[in-house]
Parts: sequence; structure tokens; C-alpha cells
Amino acid sequence: MKAFEERHPESVEVLKVITAEPRGSGFGNTTFYGLNTFRFTNAAGKTTSVRWILKPMQPFVAAGAAPRDKN
Repeated sequence: MKAFEERHPESVEVLKVITAEPRGSGFGNTTFYGLNTFRFTNAAGKTTSVRWILKPMQPFVAAGAAPRDKN
């Protein structure tokens, strides 16, 4: 892991941000922030950079706060 972190210091910074936030109880109530940026160019040649953010309709529930299914 240490060798990877040395080769990819940007990953170390991203992990600091990710681990500073509470974990959600599941994908259905957790916002997803894409790390990659995509460039879209229209017919006129104008380019716009886009990064995906997917926001769930369900309210956020922290891991451990939601009741577990007993099945």
C-alpha cells in the first residue's frame, strides 16, 4: 500500500476526504460523486467539462443507524 500511495499521492488526498464523511447505510441513500471528468464538445466546437453527481431520492442514513434485516 505504501508504494501505491507514493506513486499516487492524489489517491491519499481523496481517501482523506472520503473517510472524513460518515458512511451511508447503502447505495440507495448515499450521494455519489464521480472522480472522473468527461469533456463534451458540441457542434460549434464549445467544450464543457462534466463530473457526475448522483443524489438519491431517499434521505441519508448513516451506517449503523439503520435497522438491519433479520432474514
